[in-house]
Amino acid sequence: MPDITMCINDKCRKRVKCYRFMAKPGNRQSMGHFDESNLGNCTSFMPLYSSPKTNSSQLNIFEANKNRDTGIKRAIDHANAVDPSWRERALEYLKAYPKHQFQVEEVRTWAEQQGFTAPPTPRAWGAVIRDAKKQNLVIHVGHRPTKNPKAHRALASVWEKA
Repeated sequence: MPDITMCINDKCRKRVKCYRFMAKPGNRQSMGHFDESNLGNCTSFMPLYSSPKTNSSQLNIFEANKNRDTGIKRAIDHANAVDPSWRERALEYLKAYPKHQFQVEEVRTWAEQQGFTAPPTPRAWGAVIRDAKKQNLVIHVGHRPTKNPKAHRALASVWEKA
């Protein structure tokens, strides 16, 4: 859910280029009607992407998603280059994980304790959890701080087995 008040003004001329209008709302999303002036300007306009020329601080959500997806693909391709069956075997360990609710770092640690070979980078587990989600094996239920000291207690997804 975007952490903004989204716009419902479907008459605005800039709506298809505005993050406030185009973002995917959450279930309990804050909504508002922002009016543009007679000159077509809106003081609440948020561009969908930033341009290096404008030096805008607006996050480019599309580029961020693309970079995330590229990183996950590179990590899983690297893991599968080292061990061609790594992805499938990792998914089996995820299915066998004994707890109903978990974070991926907990599954990863447990799998390694069971003798599963760690991938070249832990980011490869991102593709495994995506596979599990696509197969309706897990459901995203929230976030909580990680236990890994190197992650500085950053928030990470919490999953439940379906």
